[in-house]
Amino acid sequence: FFFQAEDGIRDIGVTGVQTCALPISIFGVKIPRTAKAQYLALKKRVGEPQLGDLVFFRSGTSPSGWHVGLWLINGLFLHAANRAKGVTISALSEGTYSKRLLGWRTL
Repeated sequence: FFFQAEDGIRDIGVTGVQTCALPISIFGVKIPRTAKAQYLALKKRVGEPQLGDLVFFRSGTSPSGWHVGLWLINGLFLHAANRAKGVTISALSEGTYSKRLLGWRTL
């Protein structure tokens, strides 16, 4: 996944998905498999989220009650929205994301 940053093009190499059975590796950092475990294990980001931070939400549709995405820029994040939409980019201001926001964590 690539995007245009102020200082040039950045490559966000994301391997693994939330539903896999193995630990996930993002930017070469291994993190727990579930969103709740990720939220509890990673360092809290003070201030605004930065590129590559994980952003966490309460979920009304997930059996676990958790949802996680990868923060991009300008209020956008990459996430597996649902089976119909698949992996997509959404705005924090879209739908109920801002109301369900739990916070972000840094890798």
